[in-house]
Amino acid sequence: MAVPWSQLEHAYGEASNVPHLLSATRRARQATDDAVAELFHTIWHQGTVYSATVAAVPFIAAIAADDNIGGDVRSELVFLLVLIARGEGY
Repeated sequence: MAVPWSQLEHAYGEASNVPHLLSATRRARQATDDAVAELFHTIWHQGTVYSATVAAVPFIAAIAADDNIGGDVRSELVFLLVLIARGEGY
């Protein structure tokens, strides 16, 4: 799925860093924690949904469904999806 990330936006502007954050959720534990936290702060900042949020949702869902993802990461990603779906902020 080709997504024009540089044409999408998140809380801090151009969303070209989102693919890196998504792939980092599959790395070593600290990198994964940092990437998940960064996704919360960029594509769903204080409850705001951005164009990059919409594009990232199917990728987040696929990562969360991957059997190779740890339970903690899966829980955080599913929580992020729920917050996005509900449109709730802090």
